[in-house]
Amino acid sequence: MYNRLITRRHAIRGALAGFGLAALPRIVRAAERHPLLDKFITVDTHTHPGALYRGSEAYTYQALRDIKDSQLTATVFSIVADGPVIGRRGRIERDPGDGELYDHTMGQLREARRLIEEAGLPIITSPEELKAAKAKGTAGVILAIEGGDFAERRPEAIKEAYDL
Repeated sequence: MYNRLITRRHAIRGALAGFGLAALPRIVRAAERHPLLDKFITVDTHTHPGALYRGSEAYTYQALRDIKDSQLTATVFSIVADGPVIGRRGRIERDPGDGELYDHTMGQLREARRLIEEAGLPIITSPEELKAAKAKGTAGVILAIEGGDFAERRPEAIKEAYDL
């Protein structure tokens, strides 16, 4: 088992880095256009679309508008597969029921697709599509799942999630 002592300094650095990444689409949108962001493919590698976790579509629609208006090439939407069993302090509080994490994850993927498509953003599924989005100057979304718990030891569930 990997055991590393996390100091207060590590926690503060992590919190600041997390805040910076979470605010990146809004910061990039609010700032003047930057030539490096026009030149290179840029991807925010970890975000959590609000409505999928907070129940507020308005929050997610604003985030999607910010992404669309930014210079980012893509934003990764990270679905939290074990969300139903995580408590307020970010710790697992109970064992999931049979199929619970699978159903939750598939529902989150469907909802994310719906919101992204309504916002008119492309869902990027390949390096070629990422390059095409950059060439067009449009932002896109890459869907991701944190962890494989939803698969419940069924490899076919991973294919189902990929297909979705």
